[in-house]
Amino acid sequence: MVDFTRFFLRVAYGSEIPDISTGEGVAMMTFDITHDLNEAMRDVDDFFWNQIPFALSGAMNDTMFDVRKRIVERTYPAAFEVRNKAFPGRLWRVTKRATKGDLETLLTQTLDRGYIEDHVFGGTKRPTGSTIAVPNQGGLRTATGRIRAAKKPLRITNAKNTFLMTGKGGEKRFIMQRKGKELEKVYTFAKQATIKKRFMFYEDAFDETELVFSGHLNDRMNRAIATSRFFPR
Repeated sequence: MVDFTRFFLRVAYGSEIPDISTGEGVAMMTFDITHDLNEAMRDVDDFFWNQIPFALSGAMNDTMFDVRKRIVERTYPAAFEVRNKAFPGRLWRVTKRATKGDLETLLTQTLDRGYIEDHVFGGTKRPTGSTIAVPNQGGLRTATGRIRAAKKPLRITNAKNTFLMTGKGGEKRFIMQRKGKELEKVYTFAKQATIKKRFMFYEDAFDETELVFSGHLNDRMNRAIATSRFFPR
């Protein structure tokens, strides 16, 4: 499992850099646009070459904010229940912006929410003790994604009509809640829990970058040309 979700974007020209690399808790996407620039800029003078770092840094920042918008408005709601519409926007920030001298930008998850990272890759969650309590009900989490203290397994049995159900050997089986004439499971105790991969953070970040970066770069270069002293008015 990773601790935080982070997406790192780097653009290079004039050197050979691998396209994509990944590490624990961070994915990095690198564009090497040397060939494209050489083709596009072979007939222009030094003024326009000097505009490239400005255009690149602007395009990278535009792209990263588009990535953040997609994660917040589409990727997160597709994976999790949104009880507070403002909350996803608080989870991710563009914590590093590209400049002409540093063509790197970073999107970072700024709040620690374990359930988010658990669903990035999925897998198996194992208990620190003999069993793990797996929630069976919605409504246990607050609007900011945490399970309410009073709703955690060690405390929820203090609530009215809520009790621990054990097996014949005394082992913990379920936490049950009586609602009228019905009994509902709140938690099931298991030896391990399977976590489904459902939060496509990195997949959508890569996809959005590939969709929008070239358009942003084209817009930024056109803007530089249009505002230059060489552009006829």
